[in-house]
Amino acid sequence: TNSVITASIAHYSKHSDEQEVLFDLDAAFEILSVEKNSSLNGLVVKLKATDEGAELAQEYIQYHDRKLNTTSVVIMFGYLLAEVGQYDKSEQYFERLLKNPNGEDIPFIYYYMGGAKVDQGDYDTAMKYYQQSYDMLINAQPQRELASSYVLSDIGWILHIKGQYNEALDHHKRALKIRKTYSN
Repeated sequence: TNSVITASIAHYSKHSDEQEVLFDLDAAFEILSVEKNSSLNGLVVKLKATDEGAELAQEYIQYHDRKLNTTSVVIMFGYLLAEVGQYDKSEQYFERLLKNPNGEDIPFIYYYMGGAKVDQGDYDTAMKYYQQSYDMLINAQPQRELASSYVLSDIGWILHIKGQYNEALDHHKRALKIRKTYSN
């Protein structure tokens, strides 16, 4: 399709007999067929480029943009690593990003690191990351209250899991109050 960006990289290849093509990071394909090929001692997979994956990816990014007001593909990549169960890689990715953020939104890096820790069941570490994110959002000039409300909700969720129901309720109420303020 027209929106899938490709580039021939065969002239850079170490394998002169291969026709290598580089695809854009958000390229998506429909599998047309998979056939066993004994002469190649492998499989031949026929693919067709499609816009469908790009549309889904865009919807996903827009959802997170509405949630935390960030569309950073760099940060979303680390989050997606955790979403597919690559927790260690996600953590390493975010730690490298913290050392050299290149303008990325540091509170969101901590937020998504916390999310990866929640997925692993490491609630204490998640809480530390969420607290760092929250503190940075609240101490920013100007304050980033709406984004902080999502962090408060996630802290409340962890407190609920830990059986600290009154504290959890307090965090959820604070988050709700902030969201009501910004809903108009």
